Amino acid sequence: MAPRATLLLAVVLVVLVVHAQCTSPTRPIGGLCGRYCGRDLRPVCGSNGRTYHNACLLENARCVDPTITHQHEGPCATGGGGGRRLCARYCGSTVNPVCGSDGTTYPNQCMLEIAQCNDDTLARAYNGECTG
Repeated sequence: MAPRATLLLAVVLVVLVVHAQCTSPTRPIGGLCGRYCGRDLRPVCGSNGRTYHNACLLENARCVDPTITHQHEGPCATGGGGGRRLCARYCGSTVNPVCGSDGTTYPNQCMLEIAQCNDDTLARAYNGECTG
């Protein structure tokens, strides 16, 4: 194979591998959850009973809590109250760890707040990474 063709093949393979890693639904982008999801408003319902503005935001929440799955398109049905809770949002890439009362280290306060939206019992234990 000609050197130019070999180089082209290598570049294509690298691009495919990077794309596969970056589009994995549960893999954090750059080691962090919370990729930018734009302003697309196509509500989806998560298995936690929360409505997310779009599938991308549900995947951000899933990055924090892998047990969350996509239930169906459209908002979640609510029991009596008629309201819906939209938890996920873009948190940026700032790393300033906080420890949650669940013993999980969250990359920043914003990611902890998303988890708190999904779990009303969760609180910040202290700033910094959780120990033991």
